[in-house]
Amino acid sequence: MVRTNKFTAKRSYNIKLYIYYTALLGITMFFTEHIIGHRSNSFHSSQTPTLNIKSLGINVEKRVDIANVCPGDQVTYTLIVRILGGQPGVQYRNIQITDTQIPEIITKDSPYFDPSSDTNNNGELDFGEEFLFHYTATIEETNVNTAQDHADVYFVIDEQNEFYLGEVTGEPFSVTVFADPDFCPRASVGDFVWFDADNDGLQDTDPNNTIPVEGVILNLWTLDELGNPLDIVTTTTSNVDGVYLFSELDPFLVYAVEVVNETVSPNVNIAVDDTIDSDINPNTLFSGAITLSPGEDRRDIDVALIEDTPCSDCEGGLTSLTLKYNGLSPAEITVYDRNTLYYNGVVAPGESLIVNGTRPNGRFQRNNLSLDVNGIEDTEIHVSCSTPIGVGSIFGSFEVLSGISRVGGVLCEL
Repeated sequence: MVRTNKFTAKRSYNIKLYIYYTALLGITMFFTEHIIGHRSNSFHSSQTPTLNIKSLGINVEKRVDIANVCPGDQVTYTLIVRILGGQPGVQYRNIQITDTQIPEIITKDSPYFDPSSDTNNNGELDFGEEFLFHYTATIEETNVNTAQDHADVYFVIDEQNEFYLGEVTGEPFSVTVFADPDFCPRASVGDFVWFDADNDGLQDTDPNNTIPVEGVILNLWTLDELGNPLDIVTTTTSNVDGVYLFSELDPFLVYAVEVVNETVSPNVNIAVDDTIDSDINPNTLFSGAITLSPGEDRRDIDVALIEDTPCSDCEGGLTSLTLKYNGLSPAEITVYDRNTLYYNGVVAPGESLIVNGTRPNGRFQRNNLSLDVNGIEDTEIHVSCSTPIGVGSIFGSFEVLSGISRVGGVLCEL
């Protein structure tokens, strides 16, 4: 799609200014001062030019750099003011432009004026010149913009001889910029599916731990205003390099990626760099909500697969927990027991963190983990398996996404 077509609107309004001069060369000072008007500078018969001004007008032409835009795009407007009719010596002063896009009156003293268009740098619009004004506006919806110009008209012979002839006002005119999502560049989202051999939820530099997986089926859903899956937009599969891509997407919808019939790593969104971690919830097999900008090519929705291991109840004490933070805003999370710090870092709502035991048998040092949010105790989690715990268990601001016990292995849903 070509987006650089000019849209030009021209209107003009002529006012007729009749200036009658004597056909005789012997015009007197009295006639000049009392008939043409009292001026500090006189207009002598020897200086009388041959005037051929039957009508004068002012025209403001308006252009936009893009006439069809995506909502939210910026458009640059150019105003071109010129004299209609006339001859050398005609000069327009005190030019004023009203524009429905600009709250104040536009003049040559406005920041929108292009001083390079005043070719002789005298501050006035002379015959043959065009004054240029530029401004930029953000267009959210189809916009009809109207402008009108006005000026005082002078005839200038030299620095000592000039005459005020009257005022001129141009006719209002409009230019339209169409804002339509159909003009927006389409968006895309992907990216990588791998077998996570070391089950850490990260794409490692060791190729033995990050093995591309071909043929994984993925659905792209739209979400409603509450974040619930609405409709499947399209389906794709990962290629031989583990890469998948959904393209030609409407950037004004909200999406989620679903992985079909796979076992996904419980370690979700654990890296600061979102391009190297896994982004799929192991329980729902959905990613979080995905928002796109026009033209965006987002490549950070990755999928870490693990072996399909049967789950069991907690037995023999926990050795690992993956927790999702359900707070309302990012917070500093600290996980510890009496003698050991297991985690400290800033976690955003919906993100997860992993804590692992440090004893030789893999268990935690104590039977209770303390969890603080911004330095304030939020909850405790009993990790000896003497009280029920499983996927989906809620402790304060935290939800268990996955866990491993020393004897029972992977935790089942509670």
